[in-house]
Amino acid sequence: MNTPIISVIMSAYNAEKFIQKAIESMLNQTFSDFEFIIIDDCSTDQTFNIIESFSDFRIKIIRNYQNLGLAASLNKGIEIAQGKYIARMDADDISLPERLEIQYNYLEQNEEIAILDTKIELIDEFDTPISTKPTSNKHFSSKEIKERLPKANCLNHPTVMIRSLVLNQVKYTETAKTAQDYILWLQLSSLDYKFAKTNQVLLKYRISKTGITQTTNGLPVLAIQKTSKAQKLFLKWAFKKKLINRFVINVLLVFILYRLITLFNFLFPQALQWYAKNREKLPKFLQFRF
Repeated sequence: MNTPIISVIMSAYNAEKFIQKAIESMLNQTFSDFEFIIIDDCSTDQTFNIIESFSDFRIKIIRNYQNLGLAASLNKGIEIAQGKYIARMDADDISLPERLEIQYNYLEQNEEIAILDTKIELIDEFDTPISTKPTSNKHFSSKEIKERLPKANCLNHPTVMIRSLVLNQVKYTETAKTAQDYILWLQLSSLDYKFAKTNQVLLKYRISKTGITQTTNGLPVLAIQKTSKAQKLFLKWAFKKKLINRFVINVLLVFILYRLITLFNFLFPQALQWYAKNREKLPKFLQFRF
């Protein structure tokens, strides 16, 4: 077998309900020159058996005999990946048939772009589209993404395709329990790697009761707390590497601001509730977006 052009990496844990559709969506791609690395992270349901039921030669299975978590599992996949590009895929999502072909052609034609994201469509547990428009479908240019990243994660992790040379230099932070992707984007952006997002929807992103995606009404204080934890780990990494530049300073300033917001929410929860309800009525310069 020749060296594949793309390495698709999927980590799965107790994903028996959706993983068959996820795998099938990848095997049915119009672009076929890829390897499909699937890591079973010590599932206790039928996930591993479902993975094994596929006989496609492009599938490579790694089985963890203890639960390592998403970051460590993805890093194991990166270590054996042979492709020029590495594409992410989650075990409960559905990639549209032309996803890999479109992303591959884009990166071949835009050598300055290191990480390519795509728009998503939200679906529920029954594959029914959800009317909510994801805020992560905005911010297309490298400049827009870099300006937004210090404030929040604006990328759709399961859709990204990354040059493998990039992930050979910076991998996922395994000590992070959540937001592993956001920490990686902050690291890569601080190293001046360029991001972009396609204007097409190339993945159906599942929102399920058992999934990790959460939404909050009003002012997203819980999201801020999650974001600031990721920023803290990034800043720790940057300071350890003695990396101080404009991007790192921007993240530091936002980190301090978010910690103050969290403290303010603790002291005056009713004030933030009022702001969440009345934000749209205020002048635009007071409509702070997270």
